Amino acid sequence: MPELPPGVRRTALESASPENASASPFDLPSGSQRPLTKMELDQIQGEQYSMVWFDDVSKARFYNVESPTLGAPGRPFFVMPAEDGAVVHTVQGAARYSGMSPATTRAAYGTSNPDFFASPPTGNVSGEVYAIIFPKDGIPHSVPTMADAGGWPHFLEGGKTAVGLPNGGGYLVNPTREFVIPGGISVPKGSILARLGENGQLIIVRSF
Repeated sequence: MPELPPGVRRTALESASPENASASPFDLPSGSQRPLTKMELDQIQGEQYSMVWFDDVSKARFYNVESPTLGAPGRPFFVMPAEDGAVVHTVQGAARYSGMSPATTRAAYGTSNPDFFASPPTGNVSGEVYAIIFPKDGIPHSVPTMADAGGWPHFLEGGKTAVGLPNGGGYLVNPTREFVIPGGISVPKGSILARLGENGQLIIVRSF
């Protein structure tokens, strides 16, 4: 990589070249937080990144640990393309576009009960939702099946997330695509943990 004039600093994405493969493409000093830049948003919203939305419980369990993993070993881990996740701007939106996953409905509605339409939420609503955004290179992705969903009532085969409507009213099918990967894979280098901000922006809280 050519030398720069004195006083000129490379961007994080320029620094993460093949010549400097050990560097994270997302520059974040330890203990700090910041919004993603326009360049970084463009980077993750290509076809090279996948993402998952979840609450602070899953954040603590899987990502605020010494050896973070993408989900639990031995279980399929549902993900969406990061470019599809760009439709999310609220905590409730994260729940809807994730197919009402337990980890997002806990944050949005205070319950992980799959029949929450019939039972009003009674738990604590954290109001905080997070995402792990990771490069998918080398990680097998497949369209989920009924077996992967394990009877989840909001799951609809076809490769897109959905919300099962009450009283057998069918499904609200979302534009967000969904895939499964093997759970328990170590979070790959170049991933970020982000929080959804009050204005719908992504704020990096940890880089890997």
